[in-house]
Amino acid sequence: MAQLNRGRVSDPAQAALSGSQNEAPGSAGGNLTGALTLVDAVGTETVLLTGTGQGVATDTLSATSLSFPATPTGAVSNAQTVTLTNDGDLALNAIAVSASGPFQSSNTCGGQLAGHASCSVRVIFAPTQLGSMSGTLSVTDAIRTQSVSLIGTAVAPAALSVMPTSINFSAQQAGVPSAPQTVTITNIGAVPLANVGFQFTGPAAAGYSISTSNCGATLNGGAGCTAQVVLTPAATGIVAASLVVSSSTAGVTAVQVALNGSGQIGTGITGAPAQVSFVPVGVGQSSTAQAITISNGSAFAISAVTLGVNAPFVLTQNNCTGGLAAGANCTAAVAFQPTTAGTAVGALTVSSPDLATPASVALSGTGFDFATAVSGTSSLNVASGQTANYTLTINPAGGVSGSFTYACGTLPANAVCTFNPPNMTVNSGVTGNVTVAIATGRTSTASVQTPSGWNSLPLLCGLLLPLTLLRRRKMLLHFVLLALVAGAISSCGGASVGSSGGGGSGGGGGGSGSATPAGTYKVPVTVTSTGISHVVTLTMTVD
Repeated sequence: MAQLNRGRVSDPAQAALSGSQNEAPGSAGGNLTGALTLVDAVGTETVLLTGTGQGVATDTLSATSLSFPATPTGAVSNAQTVTLTNDGDLALNAIAVSASGPFQSSNTCGGQLAGHASCSVRVIFAPTQLGSMSGTLSVTDAIRTQSVSLIGTAVAPAALSVMPTSINFSAQQAGVPSAPQTVTITNIGAVPLANVGFQFTGPAAAGYSISTSNCGATLNGGAGCTAQVVLTPAATGIVAASLVVSSSTAGVTAVQVALNGSGQIGTGITGAPAQVSFVPVGVGQSSTAQAITISNGSAFAISAVTLGVNAPFVLTQNNCTGGLAAGANCTAAVAFQPTTAGTAVGALTVSSPDLATPASVALSGTGFDFATAVSGTSSLNVASGQTANYTLTINPAGGVSGSFTYACGTLPANAVCTFNPPNMTVNSGVTGNVTVAIATGRTSTASVQTPSGWNSLPLLCGLLLPLTLLRRRKMLLHFVLLALVAGAISSCGGASVGSSGGGGSGGGGGGSGSATPAGTYKVPVTVTSTGISHVVTLTMTVD
């Protein structure tokens, strides 16, 4: 340099720089050499030059587009990565990264990327609605702005559905498993869900169980599986619970199936006696009540016992109005009150929500009735002192025999009523006949029938009189016989009491007593059997 200062360069163009490389420094990396040559009037001088060159920064992206798999709405996809590389020696400055649409980005680049370094840009797909969606990843630096196209498809998320949403089990005997009922579980989303699980909740959850299930570790979108639910009541009464169906997949909401059933007793409830038969009872009457004992021979308590009977049977006593503990009993009484003739059957039933089938006691009875009427004429004319004879028919109804009695109602003065026979039994399907004799001109004492032996006294009179004439020698006997004949003749002159036969005015002449006044009389005759009475009216005209 001291030599340079010794002279002047007359022509600057004569100064030249030369070297082993012609590139400008910084266009390529590595060590560089060269020379500075100075020419002036004095002469030429050369200066050797050395230096190190650095390559410019670069911004290379590893991808120009990203495609995301189907992603449920409300969820985010797995991240995909784009790499930014600076192959230069100098740092890459002013780096900025952003994503548009339903895409989100994060990066490790910061604002500057050193030479010969790389950084990562992570992109996720986070859709909020169904369908195909697109966006852009923009990477900007000091050199330029680059774009990466983004595309993804949003699908319905995995979700559980059950059918039916409630199950009602029929009444089931306590301690005995029911028939299974099927629950169908469906993934109504488009992506798989994992590990379908079952749990029973509620106060009676222990009464339910899953007998079988074909739900595996994964349930694909749109696919379904089934589970069988069984009720095994531990006791009587209502058995309510819920079946909760869930999945281990995050974000999947559990669903429920309402379960309802009841535990009941199938056997063990009895009534004693098992059958009650009532003796025939007159229509409109009531039998004597018969006691029935209801026993709970099962191992379970019964709540709300209800007794019922069907007509014509009635409950006259009921001590079975509450619960009935296991091994306990209660009593009731039933009566038979027929409203029609004939055989009646029914039952005393024992029911409860805790009984699968009501228990019963068979009831039977026969209603009794009969018909009575006048056979022939019911109206007769007689003279005072004569007897009016009527015939009544009696026909039992309902297939039952009956024992009958009779009585006359109001009679005219000095009249007496008698029956032949005085009472009788009439079998089912048979017609009974009774003669009603109303004797007029008689007092109640005269109505007593004359002994049958006295009716032969007129004949005795004729026989004794000749015999007395043949026995004159025996004077004492003669007087005795005369006395007997005198009595017999006196008897022969008397009138006999009217007989009870036929069906018209009968009867002999006047006897002791007063006359029955002339007139027409209505005489009610009451026929009675088994507490039932029927009345027929007889008409008698006294001339």
